Amino acid sequence: MIEETAVVTKKMNAEVQLEIERRTACGICGQTRGCGNATFGKMLGHQQGVITAQNTLDAKVGDRVVVGIEEKVFLNATFLLYVVPLIAMFVVAGLAELLFNQEILVILGAMLGLFIGFIGVKKYTSQISTEHSSLSKQSAHPSYAVILRYSNEPPDSK
Repeated sequence: MIEETAVVTKKMNAEVQLEIERRTACGICGQTRGCGNATFGKMLGHQQGVITAQNTLDAKVGDRVVVGIEEKVFLNATFLLYVVPLIAMFVVAGLAELLFNQEILVILGAMLGLFIGFIGVKKYTSQISTEHSSLSKQSAHPSYAVILRYSNEPPDSK
């Protein structure tokens, strides 16, 4: 199970809304020297990740908790977000190669395929999100994330 620390921002029946702060891979963000991640973060704006999880501990707003998600769910999401658009890119580029045999059209076909892949994934995930929202109002659909325990991590350790 993959675990992350989060703060409860909203309580809804058997579920809670959690805010997970985005972290850098190297931990150098905020320093004046390094890979430039802090500069890009300031330009693009680091956003907070918000998820819904099962409230197994009856956590309250403001509580710091450890939330977990199964590896299989994470791997399926990763496949969907990264591999499906790449497959679409290669398929459309291959079709452009077969049909036109011109390099510029193959490149344009690859870009079109990647765009189609991203749009397809976005439509699929928004459909799943809509179905989940309507089902979770009836408390019939479980969340993928679950609160495992309260966090021992101090609030400013990030």
